[in-house]
Amino acid sequence: MRGALWSIVTVISLSVGVPDRALARQAAGSATPTNAASQPATDLEKRVDQIDRRAARIVDLTADFEQVKHSAVLAEPLVSKGEVRAKGGVTLWSTREPDETRTRIDPELIRIYYVKSRAIEEYPIEHGLGSLAASPLPRLDTLRSLFTIAEDSGPVLTPLEVVPHSLTLLLTPIGGDVKKFIATVRVLLDADRGLVLAFELKDPDGEVTLIRFSKIRANTGLLDADVDLKPAADTRISRPFDAAPKR
Repeated sequence: MRGALWSIVTVISLSVGVPDRALARQAAGSATPTNAASQPATDLEKRVDQIDRRAARIVDLTADFEQVKHSAVLAEPLVSKGEVRAKGGVTLWSTREPDETRTRIDPELIRIYYVKSRAIEEYPIEHGLGSLAASPLPRLDTLRSLFTIAEDSGPVLTPLEVVPHSLTLLLTPIGGDVKKFIATVRVLLDADRGLVLAFELKDPDGEVTLIRFSKIRANTGLLDADVDLKPAADTRISRPFDAAPKR
């Protein structure tokens, strides 16, 4: 199945935004958070805390996204485009190309709707990963429990939209099951608005997925209906982790 992808960011919206079956199954697995010992805040931590406070004021979010996936098994990069909407603890990723899919993520469930085939797959999210999976900008406490956070010094992440002040972070899994699926995550932030402009996910096999956002609009007054799947009436529903499909 082609990705509709993460992100943000991540096992999931880092990379769950345009998910495929493998990513959904990863998010339905477990993680082992590890908290570092308390240390005095560095200048970087203070900057990140300030961005996180700005992000906390965002109650809903809409943006276009472009995902580019590089893999040794692909002759050419796989490009997906669409729109992401987030409200509260729910995110809806609607992919327009190459295939029309919609993926709704909340703290308990990932639902992938294949529009053409009128089918929905459901994957439960377990072991506390819901707060990471359900938002394109997970809160800082969640990220710190699963990743080390440092300022990135790698190749420049080029955004689709240029902003006056930005910050690029390197997230490295601390341990647990997250480390089995994610090697590193690089995140480009709009420091003034507390928004993710782009993120790059690298898995342990070297596959790289880059997601960039444009036309980012925050606090526009999205309704709950704006983040619903809205499937056709005759859509089939299955839970691949269960023994039998359901209607």
